[in-house]
Parts: sequence; structure tokens; C-alpha cells
Amino acid sequence: MGDAAVGSARELPAAVVRVRDDRGSVVGAGFLVAPDLVCTCAHVVGDDARPVRVDFPMLPGVPSRTARVEAWRPVRADGRGDIALLRLVEPPPEGSAAPALGTAQNPWGRRFRVPGFPAGREDGVWVGGSLRERQGTGWVQMQADDGPRIARGFSGSPVWSEDLAAVIGMTVAAERGSGTAYLIPSESLVEVADELAPPCPFRGLRAFRAEDARYFFGRDEEIDRLARRVSRQRIVLVVGPSGCGKSSLVDAGLRPRLEAAGTPVALVRPVPGQSAEDLLAVLRPAAVPGAVLVVDQFEEVVTADPATARDVLRLLAELTAEPAGPRVVLTLRAGSLDGLLAAGGVPALDDATMFLAPLSGDRLRQAVERPVALTPGVAYQDGVVDRVLADARAGTGLLPLVEFTLTELWQARDAGRLTLRAYDELGGVAGALAGHAERFYRALDPAGREPVRRLLVRLARPADDGFAVRPTRVDEVPDDLRRVVDVLLGARLLVVREDPGQPPVLALAHEALLRNWQTLRGWLEADREFLAWHAQVRERAEQWEREGRDRSLVPRGGQLATARQWLDRRPADVDRREHDYVAAGQAAQRRSTRTRRAAVSAMAVLLLVSALLTARTVSANQELDTTVRRQGAQLLRDLAERQAGVSAMSALQFALASWRHDPAVGYGALLRQQAMFHDVAEVDVDRFAVPMDEVATTPTGHVAVSATAAGELTAWHDPWGDAPRSWPLGEVDGVEGIRVSDDGTRVAVVDTTAAIRVWDLREPGEPVLVRPASAEADPLDDAGVEISPSGGHVVLVNKGLVEVWDVARRSRVPGFAPPPAEVLGMAALDDETAAVALLERRDDDAVHVVRSLETGAEIRSMPGMSRTLRQGRMVLTCADQVLTGWDAFGGAEVFHRTMPDCDDIATELTGEYVVVDPVTESGGFSVVTYLDPRDGRAYQSSTPSADLTADQEVAGGTVALRSPDGTPDIRHVRGRAMVRMRPPRPVEEIGEQHSTPPDTIDLVNPAYSEDGSLMAVAEGRFAQAPGVSLIDTRTRRRVATAPDLRPPGRLFLRFTPDNARLLVFDGPDLLVLDARDLAELRRLRLPRPAELVDEDDRYWPRTVAVVENRTAVTLYAGLLTRWNLDSGARVGEPLPAGGTARELLTAAERGVVLSTPDPDRVLVNTSHGQRWWDLAARTGGDEIAPEPDSTMLAAATAGSRVAIQYSTGRAYVHDLRSGATSAPIPLTAHVAPLGFTPDGKLLASGQDELIQAWDPETSRLLGEFRLPADTIRPVVRGTRLIAANKQGFVSLDLDAPRWFEALCAAAGRDYTPSEVDQLPPGADRGNPCG
Repeated sequence: MGDAAVGSARELPAAVVRVRDDRGSVVGAGFLVAPDLVCTCAHVVGDDARPVRVDFPMLPGVPSRTARVEAWRPVRADGRGDIALLRLVEPPPEGSAAPALGTAQNPWGRRFRVPGFPAGREDGVWVGGSLRERQGTGWVQMQADDGPRIARGFSGSPVWSEDLAAVIGMTVAAERGSGTAYLIPSESLVEVADELAPPCPFRGLRAFRAEDARYFFGRDEEIDRLARRVSRQRIVLVVGPSGCGKSSLVDAGLRPRLEAAGTPVALVRPVPGQSAEDLLAVLRPAAVPGAVLVVDQFEEVVTADPATARDVLRLLAELTAEPAGPRVVLTLRAGSLDGLLAAGGVPALDDATMFLAPLSGDRLRQAVERPVALTPGVAYQDGVVDRVLADARAGTGLLPLVEFTLTELWQARDAGRLTLRAYDELGGVAGALAGHAERFYRALDPAGREPVRRLLVRLARPADDGFAVRPTRVDEVPDDLRRVVDVLLGARLLVVREDPGQPPVLALAHEALLRNWQTLRGWLEADREFLAWHAQVRERAEQWEREGRDRSLVPRGGQLATARQWLDRRPADVDRREHDYVAAGQAAQRRSTRTRRAAVSAMAVLLLVSALLTARTVSANQELDTTVRRQGAQLLRDLAERQAGVSAMSALQFALASWRHDPAVGYGALLRQQAMFHDVAEVDVDRFAVPMDEVATTPTGHVAVSATAAGELTAWHDPWGDAPRSWPLGEVDGVEGIRVSDDGTRVAVVDTTAAIRVWDLREPGEPVLVRPASAEADPLDDAGVEISPSGGHVVLVNKGLVEVWDVARRSRVPGFAPPPAEVLGMAALDDETAAVALLERRDDDAVHVVRSLETGAEIRSMPGMSRTLRQGRMVLTCADQVLTGWDAFGGAEVFHRTMPDCDDIATELTGEYVVVDPVTESGGFSVVTYLDPRDGRAYQSSTPSADLTADQEVAGGTVALRSPDGTPDIRHVRGRAMVRMRPPRPVEEIGEQHSTPPDTIDLVNPAYSEDGSLMAVAEGRFAQAPGVSLIDTRTRRRVATAPDLRPPGRLFLRFTPDNARLLVFDGPDLLVLDARDLAELRRLRLPRPAELVDEDDRYWPRTVAVVENRTAVTLYAGLLTRWNLDSGARVGEPLPAGGTARELLTAAERGVVLSTPDPDRVLVNTSHGQRWWDLAARTGGDEIAPEPDSTMLAAATAGSRVAIQYSTGRAYVHDLRSGATSAPIPLTAHVAPLGFTPDGKLLASGQDELIQAWDPETSRLLGEFRLPADTIRPVVRGTRLIAANKQGFVSLDLDAPRWFEALCAAAGRDYTPSEVDQLPPGADRGNPCG
């Protein structure tokens, strides 16, 4: 905040006192440091213990009080001291107040003012000046300006710092023979009185409140802007991402500002389940004339019930419309705004939304540094602030974590210093909160952990981008969990909100816990399905309760069956209201069952007779029909493969038909289509009447203009909605560029002759020829055209020159002087500032320059990339792997985000999203990242990369619209077609990652957890995070990194089945790491037989088979050793995998151990084949050697099956239970077994991201496809294929029956006439999905 909000020199007189002697003469000054405690110099009161008389000369009536000496510190031999504290005997006078204390870290040149009462001026005099440096005593020299000296009568007076707006110490006047006055720093005063020990200026995870205003910094501009909005608008929405400080802004920023001006402010936060009328009943008593009502965290109402939110807004609009009505401020998370407005908002909100960006740059530095500057005796160690700011730049939504970290750092201060050592021990900004929560949880006794887990999980709800806080009324917490509420409150993991007129509400301390505490995140992921169901049934039960338990609202059918299953499994986690709701559904079902029973009995008899008559006919024709369908499926499959490179939509259509004829035959063709379209929600091939070969749209996407290759122009309203409207604009030969004004009212089109036409899009009509055609040949060279947001001006940049045209006058702006430097391009125009942003060349660098539209004069400039956002209104810079967005016209930073290779980006058609698209593509799809600069969140989607139909190229572009929940709604325009994508996956890290793939000689690197949610990877020294890293494959968040763990040799990483541990070899040791944070749990030294003690083991593989969650078997130096991972102890003696030294050496050099379904048995690979070993019986079994040379190249296991590839390239599937071995599967030397699909097909991977599917029963290749370029080491986990890519993770569903349903839902349609002509004879010509 600004200094005025922290303190004011006008407040200082209320603290100043005069100290008098027994005769009543003024002997010095003093000031309140607490309500009844006066600080002065020890030499002013002397060493007499008698009471002292003081008065308050600057308060009305000059009240006087008696004080006794509380503490007296004379000047010591080292020159320090001279401090006395006086306690008032009577109550302090009305109007007196202690000022804020601060610390002058770097005093030189700091301005001050000080009051004094010198002889002859006992009524008081003020002196200003500047400070010099500290002396050896710690005192600071004071240099007065011209005027009165700081002499006798000033001693003990407070020294006010003008820039800190606080008292920074006490005056020692020039009366000791030196002629110089000094300041005793405030930290020395604090040392004398314990009660002056500074309070923590940080607020942890709690928002700043009005009483915290003196510590609230960095938001001066926003407070001013919000105050102006409130003065003009009756309803104002403060909108921003989670953790940006909306609550703090209104409570600690706006509220003190308004109350200081005499405006009453009432703040309330909605309670879960509260109706609009109930909330208004709380607000109405405070709705006095001129008041401001603040509704904080309004997104809780929007998320729980949008209808209630709209009712609240309607009632507030009515309340504020009254002649003496109040004004209203609501805070709202950004992701909730679109949903509120899309459902029909209130007209008063149209111009009343203020967006709040997270703190960054110098303003964040203020929020970190200034509170400590106000706390005497405390300071940062050099480097701490820079570390905090650097860590805060590494991600979004970190402001609450910064506050929490600084709060913890305050508690750990050492001799008044906030140190780097303590900061590192806390784990920095990202690790402080999660570390605190994890330490608290681990310290609980086992019996206390389960209720803590249940309560924490209960206070969260699933959200599209993970999980969100779910506040709960305290009286709704189950009785068996109430005892842990106080425990979690004491640990600062929960907060209780108690607003006037509202019941107490319990909530997680902050959403940062959901993102950063891995243990809690794991609980929530495990309970996601239950939590999603519980959120739905809770909402339905609340509606049922509000509607008077209406019978028509009770659960039925599948809903009721699902509810009964959850109640049977989790009865204690479901509230009484939900129990009653489900019970009402069961009662309704019983009534319905009795009614249906008679009718069902009669129908069953009729159906039985019909079935008996039909069975004989079906049996006779079944065999012939099967043969015909198989042949038809084969022909359709071949047709799909031929069309794959010609028309993606026809290939999909024929693949669906092949699967429908015979799933076994159509398997491979549909697999290819599933890989290409797995993220597609809908394909509309004939969406647009004319192809969109070129298209331009508004930032909101509500208006667009397209052009065909022949120059046919079409205007569109709501082009991406359910009911697009269009009309022709005409034809323009040689369209070079199209630009639509931001408000969608006009479009400018430039053609190859440099003519510019502008159409009014509000109604059909002829265009205005703004710029006539040029007479010269080829007048355009890399030209660009832009139209202002309102459509009033058009700017043409061509051949390094700039032309500004007035649309209404159809003439050039005469006063616009050409820029002196070469113009490379144009960003945007701005109506409000009447300016244009140009990209100019200066000293071989590209610079964005804002110039006046009227004169061409430079207004401001900044370096930046050629790419821009928001239709050119946001300039992008890329430095030190950080992408930053700047307001092109205002110059302020809008967002920043860590992004490796951030110079390789693009934007989509609306200009609202940064798009990170891979440079190279292979296969049928690519992984694309979308970054939303409004909240810094990133999302990923897999985009089909093939042409959709044979008669259209991939033209048009990509449109990303912001959906109600904040995620981008992605549409790809392909000629006449539109591809709508599924909601993209939120990710935390963006840009190219894992840019140095693991060494190809590694055995297993990276490794994936059993559920595929985590990837462990060991990366080289040139990688972004060298060492071993743990990465969440769903959000791409780097969970943990062990930079010092760089195991040599052939790497082998393995998770335990429960995902709790990660096993990795480090030389002769097996490391057992905690899969949550890569902390070392155990280091197990691998035994070595005496026969091989002298052998060189540098090139020996080290492998491990995890046979159970807590048991693993290692193979090293020819010894099989079983380990208890909990204790680190060996289970039994090591078992040699050979009877002779030569056999042991062979096992040491080539051995690999594989797990089997039997925990006592493992399979060991040697140069002669694979052999069983029974660890309990300590015996070896027969070898598996299907080929003369049975050297294993690769293996893949799933349950009782193992696929092993041998030196010939052929693979065999061995059943480890029955002992059966399949016929050889003819893989090549460059393709290796990967894993098994849920229906038993064998997947294999090869060079150039190739994936193949084989049928082990027939040894037949079913089909193949390719993953995106730079995809490494795919694996099969459960029902999914997972692989790491430089841009993100690929995750494909392998459950074949779901492919057909999903692809039909996305692209099911009838055949086109050309497709009908290609169908083989006898094939069904109906819709393959019909």
C-alpha cells in the first residue's frame, strides 16, 4: 500500500509528550510506543526513581499524566544506551495513539522530521533534515536543514521517516558537547521492552484484513482504480485467479481507504447452502445510505449453484437501484466469471468488472520488503529477497505460498535476521507449506491419521483443473471428526470463518495445499470418483430439501443404484441429508416396482414364445453370415488404410464400418483412428457453407470473416456456436489480409493491389473503399493491415512504411510522421490513447514502439518478440526461459511464466492464448499447449494433424474460446469442417522438457508408476533438471528432483505396485526412495559372491523384480537376493543364479530378473534362455528356450503373461501359469514388445515413434500408428499407453470396446456419395454408427 495507508505524519502529534521536572519546566520530549508506555532518553528523566510528569501538548486541552519509570538504561561505556521507558499511572488521554515503528536499513539520505521543545519554544517546533550513516555505537547521525538546530529540548522525541511513514528511532539532541544530534534506532528501543517485540507482519495463508493495512503493500494502483470504480459504479466485480489477493485488496486496501473517508463498509462471505434471500438478509442491515457492501469469495455461490448466484445479483441490483441504496463490491475467481455471465448476468455488470493480476516485479518486491522495514530489529540477510522473488516467478498462484513462507521464515529468524539457511530448510516458496503439512501429519500417532485424512478430503471437491476448496459449515462436520478440527486449526491447516450474522464456516487454509501437498493430493486422487459423486448428490439433496422434499426430485434408476453402492462403502462420509435423500429414492423405487411387476410377468411369456420360434432360423444362417461379415470387414479395413493418407474422415468412416462388421478384423484400423482422434469431441465436416481458407475473428470469437482461395468473403455471427449465421460480403481478388475490429462492427480487407475496403458488419451492405489501389506493379511486400478496436482507423504497413487512414473520411491522417527506423510489422491500434503499436528495427533488434496516430510521435518503446497476444495489444518477451506479457500501450507487466524455448510460440485466431506447437510432426496427431495469460494457467490437447477430406487442405486455423469453467474451448477450422476438442488437460510445466532423452543403453529409464500417474526419469547434466526427477504425468508438474542422484552405468528405475517407493541402483547399492519427494528411505548394499570379487562390475546390469509392495528381488553379480523394503533386511540368503563361477559371471554380465505371479518365483534371463528360480525352495527350474539362440533382447510382462523377444527379432508370449508358449510373432530387430492391451493384444514399439498391435493367438499384425515426434520410451500401464514427449505426455486408451463408442460420438455420420461409391459389394450402406 501507499505510505498514507501505513501511517501519516499527521498522526504523530497524538503520540508526542513533553517531559517536565519537579518545578514544571520542560526538560525533554518523549512519545508513546504502546497505549500506556512512553519512551524517552534516560538522561532526560535522570536516575531518580520518583514519578515523572508528562503532558500531551498537541492534544486538545494539553492533558497531563503521571508516569513511573519502568526501565532505565543509561549511556554505557561503549556509548550505547540512554533509553528510558515510563508507564502511565492514569489511563492515557482520549485521542492519544502510538505510531508505527519502522527500521531504516540504509539510512544515508533518508528524510526525517522531528518535534522538539527547546528553551523559549516550549510550545513546540518541528525540524526536518536527512540522516547520515550509523556510528560505531549503532546511533545514526542526524543532519538538520537550515533553521533551528536539534538541541536541548529535542532529546527523547520521535524521528519520523517520510518515506517509510513510521517512527524509525528516538532523538538524542546535541547537548553532549559534540554539536551533533543522533538517532537511537527503533530496534534498540525494542530490545529494552519485551512488549515492543515486533509482531509478525506476514499473514501466512490468511488474507490481509483491515487491521493488517499497515503491512499491505504493492497494490497502490489497484486500490486507486477500485476506489474510482466504486465511486462510479453501483456494482463492481473484482475478478482474478486464485491466490492473486482479491480478498486482501478489498479488506486491507479498499476498506481502510473508504472508512478513512467516512464511508461505512460491511464485508460478508457466503455460507455453503445459503439462499439468495438469506444472504441478502445478512447484508440489508448494513445497507445504510452511502455504504459499501463487500461480498467476498462470491465464486463459492457461483460454483455451488449458478441460479442462486444470479438471484443474488438480481436482488443486489434492485437494492443498489434504490435512491439511497448502497454500492456493492463482489470478489470472484476468474474461472467462475464466464459461467456467471454466460447464464445471463445483470446489466449493471457489463462495465463494472475489474481484473486483478497476480503481484509481480517491483510490486511483489514491495510486498516482501516493506513489511520487514516496518518491524524494528528485524532484517533480511542479503540474498533472501532475491531468492524469494526468483522462486515466486517460477509458477503461478504462488502469492499465498510466498506469504506462508515468509511467516515461517519469521518464526525461524536468527538474531533478528531472516536467513538463507532457514529459507532453504523450509524448502523455499514451493516447499514450505507442503513440508509443514507433511511434518504435521507424520508426527501424528497412527490412530489420529485416519480422521485427519477424512476431514481434509471432505473439505475439497473435484474441479476441472484438479481440486478446489469446499468450505463447510462447522455444524455440518460429523461428530466423529469434530475432535480433529481443533488439532488442524492449531496446525494452521484449517481456518474458521466467522462473519457477522453468518454461521461459522470451516475450510482448508488455502488452495495451495491442494496443489502442493503431495500426500493430500494422493488422497484426493484416490477418492476422486467418490468426491465427484458426493458433490453431485449433495447438490441434488440440497435442491430436494429446498423444494420441500419433492418426490419428483429423488434419485431413480442408475443414479439410485450408484448412490446405494457408495452408501454401502462409505456411510460415514455421507451426511444425514444425503442419507435421507437416497432413502426417499429407495422408497419411490419400491412403489414403482410393485406397479410394474404384473405387466412384466405378462410380457415375459410373450417374449419366450417369440424367441423359441426365431432361434431355429437364426442358427441356420449364422455361419454363413459370419463368413460374409468377416470378408466385408477385411475389405473395409483395407479401404480405411488406403484412405489414411488421402482423407482422414473417410478413413475413420471405413474403419468404423470394418469394426462393426467384425471387431477382430477392424481392430488395427480403428486403433489408428483412436490414436489420431482420441482428444476430439466432435467433427462437423460440413460445418461451413463455404471453406474458410483464411479467417479472422474478434477476441471473443463472436464475429468472424472468412475468405475462400477465390476471394469469396463471408461474414459470420456466432461462428463457433450452435447456430452460426452468415451472409456474403462479396468477392475480392487476391485477398492479402483480413482484420476484424475488436467490437465486431467492422472488417478491413487488403488485396494484392494494396486497396483497403472496410465493411460495416452490423448490417449487409457495400464496403467503403478507404485506400484506393496502387498503380505500381506488385505494390505489397510482406504487408500487414490492422483496424482499430472501434473500426475508426486502419493502418497499413508495407515495405517498411506506415500509412494511417481515417475510415470515416476515407483519407490518410496528414499529421502522422513516418518513423525514422524500418518498420517490420504492426501489433495493434488503441482508440483510448489514439496510438498505434509498431514493430521497428533498432540496432538489429526488434522493438515495439507506441506512436501517436495523429502525429507519429513516439510515446514509449520496449523490446519484444514479433509474436503478440490479444490482437497485438500484448507484447511478449522471452528471456532466461521466462515468457512475459506486457501491455503494449500501458507498458505494465500482465503475466510471466517459466517456459523453456519460449521463443518458439504462436497464437490462435482470437489472440487470447499463447500456443506452443511442436516444430516437427509425425504420425496422426501432435501435442499442443495453450497458455492463458489471464491467469497463467496452461493446458494441453492432442490435435489431429491430417487433412480431413480429400478435397480440402488443412486451412483456416485454431480458435480457443474461454469456457465457463476457465478452460479453453478449442476449435480447429479445416476448410468447411470444424473439429471441436475435448476439454484440454491442465498442466503446470510448459515448453520443451526432457530435451536430453535418456541414454539408449539404459535398461529402464524413464519408469512409470503402476497407475501411470508418475514418471521417474534420470536426466543428463544438460537437462533442465539434472539428476532424478519425479513428474506428474497428468499435470506435468515436477513433483520432486534429486539433483545429486546421478547413478552411473545402465540405469534401471522401478516403482513398487502401490506407487509408494521408487527403486534405483547407485553403484553396488539399491536405493529405496520415497515416491512423494525422492527422499532416501533405505540404502541396501547388494551382496557379491566370493567367486566374482575381483571382476570388473562397471558394465554389469543391475535389475530388480518387485514381487509385492514391500518385497523386491535383485539380480546383481549373479546373485538373486530378496529384500524386505520396509526394514531393508534380506529375506533369506542370496541365491546364486548358476552353479559355477562361469555361470555366475554370465548371469552377472547378461542377467535380467523378471517377476511372476508367484511371489516365491522369478524368471532370470541368461545367454541360454530364461530359467525359473524358486526362492523359497532355493532351486532352479527348466529353461524357456524356444529358439536355438534364446538371448533375450526385450521383454514385456502383464500378470501371468510375458512376451520375450529373442535375437532373431521374433517374440513369443509365455503363460507363466500354464507353461504354454505362443507361436513366434515376427517382430523385426527394430521393434520391441511393449505390453499387453486389456483384451490381450501385444503392443510393440519401434523406431520413429512406431506403435504396432499384434494378435498373439494368430501371430498377425493387426495395425500400426505413430506417436508424435520426440516421444520416448512408451509403456503400457493398466488400460492406457503412456509416453513422454518434449511438449507433454501422451496417454491413449487401450480398451478397444470404448474406441467405437467414443469415435462414433465424435464423428458418426452417414456416408458421402463418393464414399458410397467406394464401398465393397454387399457392404452395409447405412451409418456405421447407426
